Amino acid sequence: MGSSKSDINGGDGIEDQQQSTAPWWRGPLFEAGWKFSALWIVFTVLMAGTVWMGLPRLDPEDKSSLKLPRSFADLQALKQVQLPILGFRYIVHNG
Repeated sequence: MGSSKSDINGGDGIEDQQQSTAPWWRGPLFEAGWKFSALWIVFTVLMAGTVWMGLPRLDPEDKSSLKLPRSFADLQALKQVQLPILGFRYIVHNG
């Protein structure tokens, strides 16, 4: 009856599972994390580039109006900057 501990457990004993020689950066969570991070960075750069290329250029005097409006006058100035950019998208319905 010379059976050893690994023969009884089928070779999958707790001792075999706890002895991992792989470093922490070889784990599945780390691998998935850096791959997800790389994809997120790539697609963020692509989306930012698409928005940057799709926006029209502003005149230097209009750049001072692009800020968070603190008063009604600031809101009117911002509206005057955005009106030429967004004006063509409005549909006027007379009816």
